[in-house]
Amino acid sequence: MLCLDVLLAGTGLNGQDPISGAEGSRRLGGSRVRIGQLRRRLFALRDQARPPAGIWMPQVGEARRDGWPGEYTTRGVEVTGGFFDMIDGG
Repeated sequence: MLCLDVLLAGTGLNGQDPISGAEGSRRLGGSRVRIGQLRRRLFALRDQARPPAGIWMPQVGEARRDGWPGEYTTRGVEVTGGFFDMIDGG
């Protein structure tokens, strides 16, 4: 399994319920510590790249208006929306 797949599954940004660090490490064949490092790095890069005025994420707005893809879980929608709310102000 690719590192990105595990990172998205661990954060819930793949639209599914987030998996635990233990499950992520099992899938990746690494340690829970490494999964945590990857997750922290993702959020640090997001915060670093955020312009002062925010960015426009029309896909998130469209999903809120028209509905999320059918395979997204309730928790996956919450996590994905929250990740981008911090960027575009909701």
